[in-house]
Amino acid sequence: MIFSSLTSIIAGRPDTAAPSSIEATSGLLYIIDTFVLKTINRFTKEVDDNYPLLPEFRDGDDLEFARRLILQTMNGADYYRSLISQNTRNWDVERVPLMDRIIMQVALAEITSCPTIPLSVSINEYIEIAKSYSTPNSARYINATLDNISKKLIADRKLTKNA
Repeated sequence: MIFSSLTSIIAGRPDTAAPSSIEATSGLLYIIDTFVLKTINRFTKEVDDNYPLLPEFRDGDDLEFARRLILQTMNGADYYRSLISQNTRNWDVERVPLMDRIIMQVALAEITSCPTIPLSVSINEYIEIAKSYSTPNSARYINATLDNISKKLIADRKLTKNA
């Protein structure tokens, strides 16, 4: 169900191809698996067959936001990877856990393309996502990396956002 929604998000524009990279596909599958597990874990012996599943999206606006964010992430993937790579001191970016790289790329897409969302709101949202979907140390690492990248983008006047 969610997989078909993600593919429909990507297919929502005929000029957009599905992600070809193994990294993007692996990340999406991991998120889908986690979503499915969280849904299954909501069921208990006390719950009847009519217990509602978690909604994929709150409303049409959320679906459209997700579409735009995925497309922005895919279209700017090289740029976001380079920003992350420039901010991993003495560390090969390929050694950063896959999920952390994916979370940071999506976060950077939101930070750079959604001017009405305050910077601190975006960063905090992706810290929370990291707590659910990545390693125990990921939230701190993602916070520091996104904060450093944002400060550099602001200093270089490539980003104008409120905290």
